[in-house]
Amino acid sequence: MKPSPSSLPSSPFVNDFRLDLGAGSHMTLSNVSLAFVIEWAYGLRDDQISGLSVWAKSIKWHIEGKCDPPVGGDPTKMPFEKRQAYQAQMMLRLQSLLADRFHLKLRRETKEASVLALVVGKGGPKFAQSPPPGADGQVKRGSIVSPGHVEVYRGNIDIFARMLSDFAGRTVLDRTGLTGIYDFKLDWSPELADDAESQSQPGLATAVREQLGLRLEAVKGPIPFFVVEEVTLPEVN
Repeated sequence: MKPSPSSLPSSPFVNDFRLDLGAGSHMTLSNVSLAFVIEWAYGLRDDQISGLSVWAKSIKWHIEGKCDPPVGGDPTKMPFEKRQAYQAQMMLRLQSLLADRFHLKLRRETKEASVLALVVGKGGPKFAQSPPPGADGQVKRGSIVSPGHVEVYRGNIDIFARMLSDFAGRTVLDRTGLTGIYDFKLDWSPELADDAESQSQPGLATAVREQLGLRLEAVKGPIPFFVVEEVTLPEVN
């Protein structure tokens, strides 16, 4: 573990980062702040954690290593469900690293907050379950994410709801009842909120409704919040 350079060698952009989970429990995180690592390890958005020092958001780190004991398998060759289980185990190992190297101690609180519920629209979903593997056993899986654009291949709606949380600026809860594995695309104008529309692309809520047959509804719901009780700047090795 050591401080990262100001940008990745392959990119001129200072905000670029790398998060790779490889075979044999190998994990690489480059150009990431402690705040980012905590949020990823615990599945949080930045408004769900408080009490972090300024350095925890400004200093960027390069973290690379293998988990001990290891988590078996190669996530790049796993079906969706196993890959998610693999990632969950790696998140737990990363939580242990945070406690060991940064002496991180968190206090969990649950509060009622304004959230968005993702529900099925009147006409039903406008996307289908992912096709089975071809004759060669190969399948397209994963996601492509950029401002105003998402492609999901062999993904579930719960994961998609978590993606929407980042775009909507509020926690999105999956209340669709859809349990399958799906392929779909979504395009919207990232500059527009709620149901606003432009001549080029609709706002996020409109896009979700028109392109996916789902709806975002404002509701109250229990949200986990974490307060940092202790964290220290570690020695570099």
